[in-house]
Amino acid sequence: MEGDAGYAESEIEPHSSILRNLLHPDDRAPFDDALDAVLRGEREYEMEFRLRHKDGRYVDILSCGFPIRREPAGPIVRIVGTHFDLTERKRAERRCGKASVCTGPSANPSTTVYGCARPTAATPMPANRS
Repeated sequence: MEGDAGYAESEIEPHSSILRNLLHPDDRAPFDDALDAVLRGEREYEMEFRLRHKDGRYVDILSCGFPIRREPAGPIVRIVGTHFDLTERKRAERRCGKASVCTGPSANPSTTVYGCARPTAATPMPANRS
């Protein structure tokens, strides 16, 4: 959350309860539903929500994650995931909503495509070197 919400790593713990406290109130119920499903082992998750920045504004975030187990049928011991700041994408969507026509790559050549992929043995996840 360091880059997304303006907090230094030492200022915030990577735990779902801390994240939940920073969520926009309207996004808490869908977040809780997704978290409960992941903790039950039903699925991975990919969701958008608004996260309160250190300066008080809300930042649009795409969050993707999946549960980790020590044993195949064992309990979930951790959820590993990542956040993407969607500020620029949301800004572009608002511009497109105001434009009479907004289609195709020529409408906004600097548009970034965001998505989530689950790492597999064939596509290992790189280590965080920061």
